[in-house]
Amino acid sequence: MKTKAIKMCIIIILTMFLTGCFDYRGLDEFTIVAGTAIDVGKKKNTYQLSFEIIDLAETTKEGPIETTIIESTGKTIMDAIRNIERKIKNRLYYGHSQVLIISKDVIQRDGLALIIDSFIRDIEVRETLNIVISNEPTAKELLNADGVTDSVVSFEMKRIIKSDNETVGSTKNIALFEVFNALKSKGASIVLPLFKTVKNDEEIIIESDGVSVFNKDKIIGSLTPADAKYYLFISDCIGGGIINLNMKEEKFENTVLEIRRNDTKTSFDYKENKFTFFVNTNTELYLDNIAMRDSPLELKDINKIKKAAEKHIKNKITDLINKTKKEFKSDIFDFGTIIYKKNPKLWSKIRKDWDELFINSDIKVNSKVMITNAALMK
Repeated sequence: MKTKAIKMCIIIILTMFLTGCFDYRGLDEFTIVAGTAIDVGKKKNTYQLSFEIIDLAETTKEGPIETTIIESTGKTIMDAIRNIERKIKNRLYYGHSQVLIISKDVIQRDGLALIIDSFIRDIEVRETLNIVISNEPTAKELLNADGVTDSVVSFEMKRIIKSDNETVGSTKNIALFEVFNALKSKGASIVLPLFKTVKNDEEIIIESDGVSVFNKDKIIGSLTPADAKYYLFISDCIGGGIINLNMKEEKFENTVLEIRRNDTKTSFDYKENKFTFFVNTNTELYLDNIAMRDSPLELKDINKIKKAAEKHIKNKITDLINKTKKEFKSDIFDFGTIIYKKNPKLWSKIRKDWDELFINSDIKVNSKVMITNAALMK
């Protein structure tokens, strides 16, 4: 009994001493990074990093979060991160970081893979942070902009990407880990959100500007916000947005349809060294606005709008695929991944000639539309 009592006492004492986190640190020991911008350094083969850091000392409960932009240079990205410690007393903390902004010059010089690899290996970096390409001469110009709804520009950029994909459908919401996986995947393509600055009264603010298109890890072009919407249709990533129809012949001018749901399935056929891709979209739309005639909207009118919407989506998708074949000469829709997953042996056989095979492929698009609130308009 005494032995058991002694053991129990030891366990209780050890429990008291072993509670808590061994590597716990207070917030006052960290400098919180909201976002990072990467540019080419002034010296040859160097990087310039700009950090948007949250100033906890200046932030009050009543006022907005205060931020500061600090810069550092280095021969490598990690070198620049370490050099920043000369300017701040605390270690950089990426646990709340939302965006990584990269200039086109850095991408063209070093490629995306090197940049991503430098960040994915840091255990404190959020794998869900967004990678953004700057459509300005430098990446830091985006961080230096003014926030509209949020004083932290990086947080606002993150919210714009998420909201845009759900309500506008003009850019892509893609996380760091997804970009990393795409770089390692067979037949995968990479498309990243593109941002620019615009003037709003006396302020300079950020704005989504479509997507930046890659071949492997180098930029080959971009898609406008209007084209990006139908890229999202093809890749089955569209979360929302509107479709404008101008049916003058039917006297339905300025018909606005809201995208509620979409499902895209893509398959292929391979015969005589030629691919045919079948892109099938099934979209649920709400009738949001219509310039109607004096008479009530009838079922036949709804059917006319439905057919016009199906034709519109089909034509836009077909035009975009043909446009990318001509301008980019590269598969940006992950059709190669579809081949690899369905028939790995076939992919292994044709992968070296894939760009040429994609350019010469046939595309057949079939779009189906369902207008779910039509009864409300009768």
